[in-house]
Amino acid sequence: MNYPVWYLPEIGGGLLIAIIAVLHVFVSHFAVGGGLYLIYAEKKGLGEGSEAILDFTYGTPDRSP
Repeated sequence: MNYPVWYLPEIGGGLLIAIIAVLHVFVSHFAVGGGLYLIYAEKKGLGEGSEAILDFTYGTPDRSP
């Protein structure tokens, strides 16, 4: 079986795999980093007692007029 199954002779299989891999890693790093950011932001908000940070991490809208 030839990989990738979606064959593009103009760019070659190896380059196609590399492009997909780079895009995958780029998106996954943002997903993991964003999750860790929310954990540390919530911890900071709880430690400082900051309603603004906690509202941001919980996703509640700003209550200011």
